[in-house]
Amino acid sequence: MGLGLYEHYPVFRSSIEQCDVFLFKELGCPWSVVEELERDADSSSNINLPLYSQPLCTDIQVALVDLLKSWDLAPASVIGHFSGEIAAAYSAGAITRDSAWRIAYQRGVVSENLVVASTAAPRTMMSVGLGEEDVAAYLEGTDVTVACV
Repeated sequence: MGLGLYEHYPVFRSSIEQCDVFLFKELGCPWSVVEELERDADSSSNINLPLYSQPLCTDIQVALVDLLKSWDLAPASVIGHFSGEIAAAYSAGAITRDSAWRIAYQRGVVSENLVVASTAAPRTMMSVGLGEEDVAAYLEGTDVTVACV
């Protein structure tokens, strides 16, 4: 996840490495962004744990924004869903890079705590390739909530 960009684009690499330092020094993050990017996704990755996935996804998105900025590319508009809202806000200039990293890390901490606290009533999220009307029949009689259409 992002390793190819990290290996081939110095601006992307610099953003990731700065994030790694920020998370460690400012927030006491016990793991390394760089080390997680370099892990084998099939065996040793922690990407499925919210404590890691929330900040890692945002860190990569922020680094992508930084890379695009280095090429003088800027979005005309932005939109984000779930943690993508953090990078969208950074891309739009609504928050600083440090704020994006801080928000994503804290969101990961809170999400991880919610997962641990909710083992009696597990929760999850998924993406479905159906329209709202098509999926409605499948949701009848369930407590599933549609978050975004």
